[in-house]
Amino acid sequence: MTPWLALSLGLWLGQTPGLTPSLPPDADTQDPAALEFRDAWERAIQNAEATDEGQDFTDGTVQMPVLDVGGSTGADRSVSATSSAAAQPAADTGTGGAGTEGTSDNAQAQGTAPAAGSDARATGNLQLQVDELRAQVQTLQAQVAAQQQQDAVRAEALQQQLADMRQRAETLEDQRQQRLEELERAEQWLVAADKALEAGELDIGDALREADAALAQVAQSATEAGSGQTVVLVEDARGSIAQALSSTGHRDSASARWDLFDAALRLREARRHNLDEASATTVTR
Repeated sequence: MTPWLALSLGLWLGQTPGLTPSLPPDADTQDPAALEFRDAWERAIQNAEATDEGQDFTDGTVQMPVLDVGGSTGADRSVSATSSAAAQPAADTGTGGAGTEGTSDNAQAQGTAPAAGSDARATGNLQLQVDELRAQVQTLQAQVAAQQQQDAVRAEALQQQLADMRQRAETLEDQRQQRLEELERAEQWLVAADKALEAGELDIGDALREADAALAQVAQSATEAGSGQTVVLVEDARGSIAQALSSTGHRDSASARWDLFDAALRLREARRHNLDEASATTVTR
């Protein structure tokens, strides 16, 4: 085994030689390659000694120098490899710089997309609420319009009812006035007939027929107006007038006068009833 190979194995096993081997005696007379080998040998011995001194502070791994007769040593290649390895991530990072920037842009775009989607949903919800409110307003407007139309129809019907009631009241008032006039006329004919009987004249048939005709109109008007009391009084008066006419046929002037007096009393009562009748000037009938 050559000396430098034994030394390399000892250094690799973490052992240092007990004595320093000597170089070949003819080392100074060898070619340049031999001289370079001698320098590497000396450096290996120095590294071994330094390794023995600092072995307690390492993890027990001894880096064996690689002899490279043609140029750089193994240590130099190790440093170059380490630099290349350290530069590779940086190169990757540099190469991916555009990728990183793109990733940031993508992240920003992804962050913007949910925000835009949220705004779109909020806008959609707001539009739905607006549509619902618009529909409610339209419904209320339709209800108000329908209610206004119903109120208008109801008001028109009420106005018509009031007009009819006013017309009815005017008609009742006219009928009441006519009844009063006819009662007064019938009473006048009765007074004239009584004066004739008092004077001894028995021919009072024309006066009594005029009084009965006036009372007939009063009875018809009272029936239409619903004044039953007036109808009863007038019919009783007409009966008394008929009885008075019969008495004059028998030349009984005294009985005829009592019959005329009874008819006159009933006519006064009917006249008072029509004068005091409140329903004649109201719309209660």
